[in-house]
Amino acid sequence: MQLQDLSFKLPTDHISLDDGVTLSVEVFSFHNLYYPKDRSYQKEGNKYVSTQVIWGGSEPTKEGFVSLEVNKNDGVYSFDLEAKLDEKVRETKLKFENLPLGNLISAINGEHVTNERGEVLFYPEAWRGIVTPLLVFKISENRYLYFRSLDYKVRQKRFFIKKTSENTMMVELLFEESGKDMTNSVKVPTWEYGYVSNKEDIFKKHLSFLEKTYHYERYEDRKDVPNWFRDVSLIVICHMQHWTGHIFHTYQEALNDFKELAKYIDPKRILFYIPGWEGRYYYKYGNFTADERMGGEKELKKFVDGVHELGGHVLSMVSLTIANKELPDYEKWGKDSEFVICSGSSFKHGSVDWDGSRHYDHNTNAQLNPAAPGWQKKIIEEISRSTLDYGFDGIFLDISACYHNDLRYEIAQGVFDVCNALNKKFNDFLIAGECLYDGIMMAMPLYQCGHTDGLMHYHDSTYEDMFSNYAREFAHLCLGDFSRGSTGTHELGTNSTDVKAPYRRGIIPTLCLVKETIKDSLPEVKEVIEDAKRYAKEYL
Repeated sequence: MQLQDLSFKLPTDHISLDDGVTLSVEVFSFHNLYYPKDRSYQKEGNKYVSTQVIWGGSEPTKEGFVSLEVNKNDGVYSFDLEAKLDEKVRETKLKFENLPLGNLISAINGEHVTNERGEVLFYPEAWRGIVTPLLVFKISENRYLYFRSLDYKVRQKRFFIKKTSENTMMVELLFEESGKDMTNSVKVPTWEYGYVSNKEDIFKKHLSFLEKTYHYERYEDRKDVPNWFRDVSLIVICHMQHWTGHIFHTYQEALNDFKELAKYIDPKRILFYIPGWEGRYYYKYGNFTADERMGGEKELKKFVDGVHELGGHVLSMVSLTIANKELPDYEKWGKDSEFVICSGSSFKHGSVDWDGSRHYDHNTNAQLNPAAPGWQKKIIEEISRSTLDYGFDGIFLDISACYHNDLRYEIAQGVFDVCNALNKKFNDFLIAGECLYDGIMMAMPLYQCGHTDGLMHYHDSTYEDMFSNYAREFAHLCLGDFSRGSTGTHELGTNSTDVKAPYRRGIIPTLCLVKETIKDSLPEVKEVIEDAKRYAKEYL
């Protein structure tokens, strides 16, 4: 993203905090930026109140006001902001300046070095960023600065971080109300700012908040974990058919590979995950039926039955948020389910480069909100029918962690609605999804990790207990296969950076298969199988 900013300094009022840190407030509508006029705050106890909320440097609002309550307990600041405009409020900003310089260590994609250019981060961003609204900066060996939101529900947050001198930085905290709830006034959930000498202290503190807010249950106690899945220690990504129609496995070839793996490990330990099982990967999203070129319905049933006869299990795949808009019945369930951003604009996300054409403009798919009634009904029906028809043991919900602030429906609630409906319909049924943010932890017990261009980002990486106490994950399907780094159905193409998952409590050993991976790379395949056997002994 190209970073942009104001080309002038706002003539706004500032509040002084400890150690030279200053704080200012900005309020945004859908049409302009507003802020308290310089020296307009009136202090009422712990509150700073301004009724001189202006735009353009001098033009006042009629009804606007800003009220910021500032409290400090045991060295920790809390900020409670209320604001009102003459028009609908979109978002608010708390801007902290002259903070001690540090590097961000709480994103799942590793340490972020704070620089002069600046960086915008989003919550929720489940693939490679902020999965819970907590920023932790390492200032020195035994000093950490943090900010966090005490929001009780999933709502959009944005953060801007910038180095402002050799020793200082600026941090902006932005809150956006749910699109369907926006009015001319807003009450912002509490923001908190403080310092700790041990980083685990703030992670533990925030985890306690998440447990209470989202009603986390320990993984061992979760009722949505099938009994059979508690024996699984190896997840095999068996790639089926690419977007272009290239076939990595027919249904018979997939069964053959399962039988081959069963020679080296108890089949009950294997979960066989089959992206592209329905035919052209992504292209056929919305129509989840057997593909004739891979063997048709009869061979698909034979494959699933064959895995079951050996004691294994099969995880099918659908998209929770994408469908082909050229399907004949799309207008009935899809058109009114397309995301509408809180501004009223339609969400057009383009595409990946599925066929090497380099234009990134395959306009076949639309992105849909699973909270929208039409699509929610359709996807539940598709999953239910295909599960009953073919005998799948679970479903993988592709792009389940995407987030847009929809004007009409809250996407996180839609994720829960779909999962709850499936858990009521099927017994001992596994639901898995792509990536995770805090508010959907209890929607399903298994997640695929995130990645950046094939470099895996595991959700246990910032603080293990924050993920592994409650769920399990496995490597992203763009994990390269051992024989040539192929990512199979995934658009990345090749991945030699990450071909083996790390060995940790929350990460189930993962193996990627394309055609002849086992034959061409048996020693490496056996290494993963040994990890799986060890995992079963240590963690199951």
